Amino acid sequence: MKSPQKPSELAICQHLISLGYMPRYEEPRGTKAPDFSVYKAKKLAAVAEVEDIDYNPKELALLRSGTMISGSFDPYAPLRQKIKKARAQFAGSTDYPCILYVKDNTHRAVTDPMFVYGAMFGNIAVSMPIDADTGTADIDQQSLFFGSGGRMVDPHRGTWQNQTISAVGILRSIYPDRMKSRYEEQLAELVKECDVHDQGSLDKYLSSASGLEETLTKEGYDLQKEVASVTYHKNPTSHLQLPGKFYGGKYDYVYDYDLQTGEIKLLSKPSL
Repeated sequence: MKSPQKPSELAICQHLISLGYMPRYEEPRGTKAPDFSVYKAKKLAAVAEVEDIDYNPKELALLRSGTMISGSFDPYAPLRQKIKKARAQFAGSTDYPCILYVKDNTHRAVTDPMFVYGAMFGNIAVSMPIDADTGTADIDQQSLFFGSGGRMVDPHRGTWQNQTISAVGILRSIYPDRMKSRYEEQLAELVKECDVHDQGSLDKYLSSASGLEETLTKEGYDLQKEVASVTYHKNPTSHLQLPGKFYGGKYDYVYDYDLQTGEIKLLSKPSL
């Protein structure tokens, strides 16, 4: 029996178990074998695929030589490529909710919810009324919307596609005690008071930052504790939605997109 090998697959396997599910690795489904068939009480509840965003060989060679990677970057392309690949893996699983998990190993892909939904429903665009007499735009009434290019929209018919994908989950690490202690916020306040061009000011900041960490550690916070967190982005056009239990992780975020209002809604966040 095969078992997951990649760190991202191992992390998702543990994540699913923590939610009360039993994942089976690469169980054949038709002609495909998605990464996980996810069971609950011996019944198939969902199917999951895990994808990594990695540097390509050319980029790796540059990084290893100490050369900075430069040039233009499409913030939607990495996720859209993974959605396309997952769709093929889910071809034999259309009767079950399917979820795509993505881990960004480059730390440069844009995985903010707005851009994840942009990868799904279209490039982020701006709309604003224009005065017919003066030809000037009213920027106070501008609004964002999703334009073209989304993987969940057929570019020719304008109808929904890839509806087998119930959600896109972004796998990342978070530091729960840093969040509970507001460590990052307190550190940001110290940064505001620091003049990096003045050595005295810089020394004061370093001393204060060290003191803050020491104080919080004495109070019982483990600032180095790192845990896996999944940010779920529900697909409102999907034929089948994931069981609610998928959205109950202690360290997870859940977002949904309202097709009527165009609003991205935060449904839940880590319960620390």
